[in-house]
Amino acid sequence: MHLTLAIPALLWPYASAALPPLSLPALDGLRQWGRFQHQTQTRSAFYAQYLNSGSWCATLAPTASVDEHEFCLLCSPISQTVGMHQAPFSSDKQLQLSMSEAHHYCQTLSAFFETEHIRFVAARPTLWLMIIPQAWSFQIPSLWDLHGSMDKASKPSGVDAGRMLQLLTECQMLLFQHPLNKQRQQSGLAPINGLWLQNDLIGNASQSISLFADNDWACSAQPLPVNGTTLLQQLAAAQTTHAVVFLDDLTTPVDANDAYAYAAILNRWEIDWFRPLQQALHSKPSFTLSLHTDGDQGGIMTIRKPWFTPFWRHRSAFNGQTL
Repeated sequence: MHLTLAIPALLWPYASAALPPLSLPALDGLRQWGRFQHQTQTRSAFYAQYLNSGSWCATLAPTASVDEHEFCLLCSPISQTVGMHQAPFSSDKQLQLSMSEAHHYCQTLSAFFETEHIRFVAARPTLWLMIIPQAWSFQIPSLWDLHGSMDKASKPSGVDAGRMLQLLTECQMLLFQHPLNKQRQQSGLAPINGLWLQNDLIGNASQSISLFADNDWACSAQPLPVNGTTLLQQLAAAQTTHAVVFLDDLTTPVDANDAYAYAAILNRWEIDWFRPLQQALHSKPSFTLSLHTDGDQGGIMTIRKPWFTPFWRHRSAFNGQTL
């Protein structure tokens, strides 16, 4: 049995921002048994490696009744604030957006653009499709590679960039005055006041590997168990030979440079995930583990219980910056 822990944003990227003290003995024990191979990878490439096999638009098209003469773009609702040089935004799970709310927003947008034969469909709460009658030609960074903030480099380019910017501006005006936003703010939730459009992405995940994730972009994923103990019980009952657990909670504090939230999540994972998996490596001779993360210092660590303790391979305690 082999398990891959896919953890985007595991490594803290801010050398000048000190982290609170980390005490992660189980993670350190796993690292002591691991062999690390460096591999620089963008977050969008990391997501594509694990969350889908093939085209996202093709996977989601049946939910939007897209016919063969239409084209679709991936559309993400965001909550944006405007700064002097950058525009931070929230997306994905940070929004706590319900499927019902997503449908309401999409209905409003579709009604406004009906004469242009443009419609919006919520495939997932924070993953929508924009259906258009003909393809647009533009280039723009993936949402995941923005790391929670837009600047001048984030603007689209290409033949249809102006058309796209005009549409996004009109969407901002519509969403700004949407009645759901007042309700959300009264409940302490961020308003949905913008969209991010991007071209289709192609995933290269293996269809034969079971995926456990809590992410709207995860296609054909099983619900994420509460901890490693529950997961191992499920895998044993299903006689699964290879599985991926996608843990993306660190992306929010890393993008926001929130060191204390980052440390708190790791401390929780020490109990929920690292400790049960270390115990499984001790007790199950056939069990192996991989720990994979993205970024400039990212890569994959392959972990297996050695025949004897590798005393010559000294690894210092995890400091958040290197595996």
